[in-house]
Amino acid sequence: MEHTEQCEEDRVRIEKVREEYVKQWPNYCRRCNGWGGFGSTYDPSPAGVSLGSGSMEDFDPCPDCGEKNLCSRCGWGVDFSNAIETCPHCGAKFMGAIGIPRHECYCYEIEAQNMIDKAEDAFERMREADAKVSRC
Repeated sequence: MEHTEQCEEDRVRIEKVREEYVKQWPNYCRRCNGWGGFGSTYDPSPAGVSLGSGSMEDFDPCPDCGEKNLCSRCGWGVDFSNAIETCPHCGAKFMGAIGIPRHECYCYEIEAQNMIDKAEDAFERMREADAKVSRC
């Protein structure tokens, strides 16, 4: 599988961001990459039913930093449970720390969709050819 030009550009750009982040914050949490935890977004509606627009967001503190009262960005001990929302050492926010972005590659999905499109086109041409033969 080949990556698209945009995918490669994004990967290079994010790698540069990662290198800069590591230089500035060498003690960042390696498990959550400086984010302070792990978030996810989901639709709470039962399957096949839409309870309205929108989604729920869930955030679990990282066991290596957030649960140990360590700043995800600089590694300093900070007791975020005492209403401290910002690290006094580096300014990172407990809920909303900015960590290293992940490179999201969708090239496989694009290639798979292209293969499906080609297969559908081939089947359509076969149907057209069969229809011409049937008329003879």
